Amino acid sequence: MLILKAGRRLAGMAHGEALRLRVIKAVVEDGLSRNEAARIFRVGIASAIRWVKAFERAARRLCPRAGTDAPCSSCTGIGSWNYGVGRTI
Repeated sequence: MLILKAGRRLAGMAHGEALRLRVIKAVVEDGLSRNEAARIFRVGIASAIRWVKAFERAARRLCPRAGTDAPCSSCTGIGSWNYGVGRTI
């Protein structure tokens, strides 16, 4: 990974799956905003928004109560879920 003097990544560098899951967990389970999670994990705000949106979209598709206002308890956390993360949707 190339690092600039300020300690920031060069634009366009790919992020790992583990980082994506940490950002999603911070938003979904820990209650941080997408902007806060992006700042803490030093990723772009647009990336954090996109990753969480992909997670929420996939979670709705996988939920047995899809289409209802309240998802079931098994669908509210990350758990072993990783569908759609890191993929272009």
